[in-house]
Amino acid sequence: MSLGLYHVLSAHLHIVIIGIIVNVICITMSFATYKLVVFKTHGNWIKEYARCYVVYGGSAAFSIACLWLLVNGLHIPYWVAQGAVLVASVAISYVGHARFTFRKRHADDSERNAYAPDV
Repeated sequence: MSLGLYHVLSAHLHIVIIGIIVNVICITMSFATYKLVVFKTHGNWIKEYARCYVVYGGSAAFSIACLWLLVNGLHIPYWVAQGAVLVASVAISYVGHARFTFRKRHADDSERNAYAPDV
């Protein structure tokens, strides 16, 4: 998707703007896949989606900065730069989601015990 949007929009928009558009679309698609297929959590959709943006926000900032440096600074072809950045950002994102976005917390017991009488 990224390469297609780059070719369609690069004559009209800066690479950073294209990167932002691509990331919003991809973050939303990835969130749904991670939530429903990979981690299969039953937590609050909005809270997890917000956490997803924290993890992907860091990854996206890393990716966009690296793409800018590689494409505009070092003149590496976009598809080569995107491939290199993709490998690192996938690993960073998975670890972030496993440990933050979709973590299975034992603190969820506090919600169940909220109605329990104090002893």
